[in-house]
Amino acid sequence: MKRCKLCNLAKELSEFYKQKWWSQWVKWECKICYKSKRRTDQYRQRDRDRYHNDPERNKKQKEYTKEWAIRFPEKRKAQRDVWNYYRWKRKLEKPTSCCVCNSKERIHMHHEDYNYPNKVYPMCNICHANKHAWNLELDSSFEITLDFSDKRKHKTK
Repeated sequence: MKRCKLCNLAKELSEFYKQKWWSQWVKWECKICYKSKRRTDQYRQRDRDRYHNDPERNKKQKEYTKEWAIRFPEKRKAQRDVWNYYRWKRKLEKPTSCCVCNSKERIHMHHEDYNYPNKVYPMCNICHANKHAWNLELDSSFEITLDFSDKRKHKTK
């Protein structure tokens, strides 16, 4: 007899899938719970794919992005300047860790003041959200100053 960790019922060992590297050579969840968990994961992924490939949703997202760029031109310009900086200077590596918690997951560039788009703080998405939600103070020693002086000139036709 073994107890399933998901449904918390004691079941026979034949009710569990076999695994060589786990205790008692069986999985920690019974076959029924394992199948239901797999189904929900598959449906979740299918829904995620449907959501991201929905043409109507993509159209609305593009419209919203355009409206946002019109409402906040200084934010859009600062964002675009940082993107272009790293695109043009491919030799330079983007910062890989958060200046607050030192996490390496999903690094954003935070602007303290949009009038100075070259002064940014590398932050993970959680610290970045907390910064905006709680208006936290940042240590200026973590600030990165980007050199925009030698931008490439775009050819106009």
